[in-house]
Amino acid sequence: MLMLSVVSVVAALAACAAPKATVTSFSQDSASGRVSVSYTVDGDSIVTAEFLSSGKPVAPEAYADLLVGTINREVSAGKTYSFAWAPETAGNGIDLSGGNLEVRLTAWSHSSPPPYMALDITVTNNVSYYASSNAVPGGVHDFRYKSDYVLMRRIPAKNVIWTMGLSKDAAAWDSWSTPGLRKVKLTYDYYIGVFPVTQRQHERITKLRPASFISEEVVDGHPAYMGRPVERVSYDQIRGNVLGAAWPNDDFDTAHGVDDGSVIASIRAVTGKTVDLPSEAEWEFACRAGCGADTYNGRTIMNNTDRNATTEHGKIARYYGNSKNAVMNGKPEYAYILPQDGGTATVGSYEPNQFGVYDMLGNVREWCLDCWEAGGQDVSVVNVDYFGPAKADAAEQIRVLKGGAFSDGAYICSAGNCSKVASKTTSWPTGYRLCMVIK
Repeated sequence: MLMLSVVSVVAALAACAAPKATVTSFSQDSASGRVSVSYTVDGDSIVTAEFLSSGKPVAPEAYADLLVGTINREVSAGKTYSFAWAPETAGNGIDLSGGNLEVRLTAWSHSSPPPYMALDITVTNNVSYYASSNAVPGGVHDFRYKSDYVLMRRIPAKNVIWTMGLSKDAAAWDSWSTPGLRKVKLTYDYYIGVFPVTQRQHERITKLRPASFISEEVVDGHPAYMGRPVERVSYDQIRGNVLGAAWPNDDFDTAHGVDDGSVIASIRAVTGKTVDLPSEAEWEFACRAGCGADTYNGRTIMNNTDRNATTEHGKIARYYGNSKNAVMNGKPEYAYILPQDGGTATVGSYEPNQFGVYDMLGNVREWCLDCWEAGGQDVSVVNVDYFGPAKADAAEQIRVLKGGAFSDGAYICSAGNCSKVASKTTSWPTGYRLCMVIK
């Protein structure tokens, strides 16, 4: 049996006094080896756990999926919570014999939450948080985060001044959508989806899966369509065309208003969280991950040849250069094409950016909240919490799409570029990604 050492308790840093977690009991069952922990907190918070053996951290992936009870959760002051782990009976090959086992609890304030949040879209109000990608049960590529949960990454954008959009002199400039160039500062952090919403996730919420690539042939243990991004879904379907069409609005809550029966309203009802589409600025900051180039792996489109395809794009994006789009267009049965044969790819198939977010370039164009406007080139003023123009086109509610699609050239699949389309459009290369502002 393991020896249990004195518990170390730490608190997450925050702008104000951080909440603290206090262990009230820490024991191990002599027969089963099951370790049990009880704790309290002095303020409403989110509590995560870390185990150490003889002073050395146990790899979080070794126990992330084996914790049972109230941990990695939101908790309230004045109550006692408990969780357990059975390291010696898990069959995971961890040798803890003869060591001292220690648990460290971290209490995170709601204004400074952990880096990862997982929203269960099959059970009401089941939300979990994780201190690192390694602590995410099964790892970020586990299929549950492409089917039953929406995994989200915290983006450290608060008070960073940066330049969004494209210069009209850039090789990736698109004269049709004319993206602007402006300096922006967001005054908050936010969560954004690690992946775009998949067909299976959309199906979980709406009972529908509008898409062009719907093969049910089993690939890696799952019908191929499930892990591919949903498409053929409009802005109006996602947010609604009444309250959902009111963005932007000076009042935060009103601005994030959506119609009853919309996709976002349904997700909020299940998760209890005020998720939404990202604004264009939120989307682009999350995409760039600190990189000022056209792609988040540092590639800049230099000439007309680069506008169609580049080697670097092939590493990070499903786009025209690697999606076999030309062949696919000649096949009337394209709906049943497998991911490896053409069209969209299973989300997470290419390299992530520095934030650990996938598919922000290519695969499907992603709806943003913002109304579209012809791009200006003014970088003399910092736009604080930039949310686009005040009104969309009066006739058709023209909205912004970012990231490009599997059928687009490299210049469209670039961080600063954008596309424009009417909010009612269900054009097949368009999907979406969830976002949630941390306030």
